Amino acid sequence: MNFTIETYELQRIAKILGNVARNTSDKSGKITIQANENNEVVFLAGRDNLGIKIVTNKVSVVEPGLLTVAYGKIRSFIFSFLPWSSDSGTKEFHFITEHEETYIKVTTVYEDGKKSNGKLKLIPDLSYTVPSVSSSNKPNFILNSNIIRDAVNKVLYAIDPTEQRMNVRGVNIVFDDKFIYFAGTNGRVLSEYKVNNVSDLKSGSFVVDYDFISVLKSIITEDTQLFFEIDVDKHDPKIKVNFNGVYYWGSQLIGHTFPDYEELLSKFSNTIIVKKQALTSILHPLMDVLNQDDYHRVTLEIQDNSMSLYNDLGSFQYAGDIEYDGNFIIDMNGTYLNQTVEAIKDEDIQLKFSDEDGLFIFDSNNFENQRALITPVKRR
Repeated sequence: MNFTIETYELQRIAKILGNVARNTSDKSGKITIQANENNEVVFLAGRDNLGIKIVTNKVSVVEPGLLTVAYGKIRSFIFSFLPWSSDSGTKEFHFITEHEETYIKVTTVYEDGKKSNGKLKLIPDLSYTVPSVSSSNKPNFILNSNIIRDAVNKVLYAIDPTEQRMNVRGVNIVFDDKFIYFAGTNGRVLSEYKVNNVSDLKSGSFVVDYDFISVLKSIITEDTQLFFEIDVDKHDPKIKVNFNGVYYWGSQLIGHTFPDYEELLSKFSNTIIVKKQALTSILHPLMDVLNQDDYHRVTLEIQDNSMSLYNDLGSFQYAGDIEYDGNFIIDMNGTYLNQTVEAIKDEDIQLKFSDEDGLFIFDSNNFENQRALITPVKRR
């Protein structure tokens, strides 16, 4: 093996790989580096049901080769150097095998013109190569990264990754001819976000594992098109995404049906519209005094056209008028309430309810693109 790679490029790749590779000595902590004769280098990492492959041509390959090493053994070394800037820094990393031993070599130039040379000996794992998967290059649908990032931010909070019920341990994605719906729930809180369907896929639904979605959110750091491929192999179903030389794959929760929640979101008899700022102004002061042993309980009360939130330690009242003539009171989990309100990016929020034993439902008032519900905590 003998190739050089730009410092910025290797650091970019190492950062992405770190979302999948663990800092461990077992297979989940290994990365495979393959330098090819066509002047490209492939980096692979995998753990559990996730895998990632990054292909770069910002290299100069002198001699091809393949090497598997522990990610944690080279990460600190790679990020210890500043990329080249003007007339100082580290321009590149040099991977080279000499006398049957492989090293990463670097030369750093300082602002005063002086240089330093360094190297790190790599300890190869000769018994293992990180596996890859094939891609058909025929995506089922294409979405912009901003859509995925927004959707994940709005529904991921409602999912419990430790949940034993497989059908709610992921994000449900549904396509129809007008919209794409993203939803997540842990059985106590639910969030749904919809966007216009500008893809070629006009029908279909599937549940994608929490780990896959959360890692995807971390690795899409730029505005780009994401090419999704759904592999329905009943023995090993996968969802695959590729963009800008990054190929990422994981498990699809085939065979597990997401709960039908549409009827629940229609169970209300009253609707009021409140300013998001008004709601957060009386909610945020309580967040540090929620009682974990009491379900993070907060009480929301509407009385005499006024809204208040309180628990055993604090109480806050919104001084503005609420357009609701009746009296209403409900207890709910304050953490879920805060997460739900923060996820709705609208200055006006619809609050929908019936009574203290019913669901508390939310909707974006101006955009009508995000619905949510919280189950009540039984009043004491």
